[in-house]
Amino acid sequence: MSNKNLRRISVLVTAQTAYNLKKLAEGENLTEGQMIDTMVCSRLFTNRIWANANKRVKADRSKPFSQAWSEATREEIKRRKTK
Repeated sequence: MSNKNLRRISVLVTAQTAYNLKKLAEGENLTEGQMIDTMVCSRLFTNRIWANANKRVKADRSKPFSQAWSEATREEIKRRKTK
């Protein structure tokens, strides 16, 4: 544990959010901090995929957006599987 790059932070949330965060963390056998870290990492990963896909979709004006989007998503999945 001493080799991890960790920072101590405080988070101010509502009572309802704290309750839900605690339930989520207990369900995954994590602490609240680890659950927040997991959720943030997941969100960043999702944002990165959307940003990359949107760049490819916007460049292709010859196809309807939904068709170009699904093709870009399929290409992204194939690219990730080959890595």
